[in-house]
Amino acid sequence: MTIEISPLDTLFFKNPKPFNAGDESWSDGIFPPTPSTIYGALRSIYFKNNPHELEKANTKDDPTKDLLIHKIYLKQNRNIYFPLPLDIVYKKGFKTHSYILQQDEKNIITNYKTDFILNLKGDEAIEIFENSFLTTSNFKKYQNSSDEKFRNFTEIKSIDKFIINEPKIGNKIDKKNKTVQDGYLYRVDFKRLIKNVKIVVEFSGLDIKNNQIMRLGGEGKIATINEIERVDIDNPNIDKKFKLYFLTPAIFDKGWLPKWIDKDSLEGEYNGLNLKLLTASIGKYKLIGGFDMKENRPKPMYRAVPEGSVYYFELLSGDKEKVIELLHNQAISDKLANEGYGITFIGEVK
Repeated sequence: MTIEISPLDTLFFKNPKPFNAGDESWSDGIFPPTPSTIYGALRSIYFKNNPHELEKANTKDDPTKDLLIHKIYLKQNRNIYFPLPLDIVYKKGFKTHSYILQQDEKNIITNYKTDFILNLKGDEAIEIFENSFLTTSNFKKYQNSSDEKFRNFTEIKSIDKFIINEPKIGNKIDKKNKTVQDGYLYRVDFKRLIKNVKIVVEFSGLDIKNNQIMRLGGEGKIATINEIERVDIDNPNIDKKFKLYFLTPAIFDKGWLPKWIDKDSLEGEYNGLNLKLLTASIGKYKLIGGFDMKENRPKPMYRAVPEGSVYYFELLSGDKEKVIELLHNQAISDKLANEGYGITFIGEVK
């Protein structure tokens, strides 16, 4: 099932940093929301519609235990947007390019040595985009960016084209006396989605009704959900080398490395595929946490590879068709993959 979520008010998705009015005066918000937030909201809808099954939550008989998130996008009007791949940069004059995979013949100094580097033609200064997005048509070009004519991209949008910051100022209330407490002024980072901006989620394993109200994020703000057609991304034509793009953050046991990759040889076996990691373009880690309502305590905190990160691989042995089957539009996060972490798409490399 694929749905679009349309908020009717501002939204607040808190970052994992602890916040207590009085200790801190500012609570940072994030956008887009983490997959965990979406996952929890979908489960909440189900139990709202089926309150008699709430006692089964988080047990072996939990009716939501088969819920799997397959994709999470932003949508504005008819356009779907992907987090910008982190191997796309712009040169002076705002010419946008993707890196080219090259053998490391210059012995570049790095804190993690690989046999290949990501490089650009020419010596112009470059800068990176932060928190930006590509349209579907440009993402499909990116998947085939080994073709020279596809190395320039247009319609890159920054996050401020999707949201407006609307901070809210408040004061902590004494629950016993119902009075304002001195010294507890705080500010919360609410976001308002710009007109026609929606969150699109594709999932399976959960039966929920179409055209209904849901609560989303901090303070349980109201949004509507409506079923739409699924968004498909074509299978690229790959050779022995390919790139793996992360649509959502990924949580790996070895930090930036999946658990099945050896940190010294950078080789590993994944479900019958023998792969070698050639190089990667990775952003600053994201903290992924949450709060366990049943246990009334914070959930474990993880460092995640951010969305948009790109890993370049070489297939040492195995079927190329299996690469598409096992790694294209799949969640490969070592943890919380069912919640939509580590969703990947394959791109061509030559």
